[in-house]
Amino acid sequence: MKKHTQILLFITTCLSVLLTDFSFAQSAGFNTTYAILSINGGANAYYDLNASTANTDFNGANLGTFTPGVNSLVLRGSEHNVYKCGASDLTSTRLMYRIYSTSGSGGAFTSLNVPYTSGGNNGCGGQDQQWSLTGHNLNVLSGLAPGAYFLEVYSEATVTNCCGGMVYAGNGGANYKATFTVANVITNSGSGLASTYPTLASAITALNAATITSPVVITLFGNETAPAGGYDITKSGTSTNTITIQGNNSAITAPAQTSGQLYNAIFKLTGADWITLQNFTMQERSFTPLLRILQQEQIL
Repeated sequence: MKKHTQILLFITTCLSVLLTDFSFAQSAGFNTTYAILSINGGANAYYDLNASTANTDFNGANLGTFTPGVNSLVLRGSEHNVYKCGASDLTSTRLMYRIYSTSGSGGAFTSLNVPYTSGGNNGCGGQDQQWSLTGHNLNVLSGLAPGAYFLEVYSEATVTNCCGGMVYAGNGGANYKATFTVANVITNSGSGLASTYPTLASAITALNAATITSPVVITLFGNETAPAGGYDITKSGTSTNTITIQGNNSAITAPAQTSGQLYNAIFKLTGADWITLQNFTMQERSFTPLLRILQQEQIL
């Protein structure tokens, strides 16, 4: 019986080795992955995707509020640290991304090729490799209207002799999502106003509710269509705490004429004084005055 036990142990050990070697021969995948961004012209910043380091986690991160033409948010690329064992080969890697409103559903992903950088032998008859892209210049803000957005990403790699030809690093299928906000209006934060607003209309609404204790400067970047009835400014400044509302070579289009309404305007000053409007191109529609001043207040 002792001899039989030894033979059985030998067979079990050999089978275990064979299974281990077979597993190595059929394995490939991601060790760690990172997204690389540049914010407001800064140096490349690495965000953890399939990783746990001192870097900021990309998933759930708020990347900030950005005004096109003033701020920038650039996707510079990704770093993929991968392994392949035995007969498996990993032949290409990609970062898949999409950008969409937080109030909507995402469309198709766009592929960003992440090329081979370096590698060295590992302990399973294959290699550990790094694939990286650090100099891409995707303007994440391009063409986006004011609002809140997701930047969603995951990583994939093409492999041979393994895994059905593809491996992924995608947060268990949920992918990795960071948020950011596009705001077309900035202020000097005077009189308690926020530093940014999504639209000129929202900034003027906040101005009308503010207590004017210091000069206010509101600047619109890009173009905007005035709300129905026009921008109605009801808050007054003073000779020392003036209110300036300005564009950056911005075009303001008049609102559509309301049926049955005898007048409309782009800007209306209702009991407002010490207001400066400047650097706008005002585009009127039929029967739309560019400025209407109520209660005989003045524009300076």
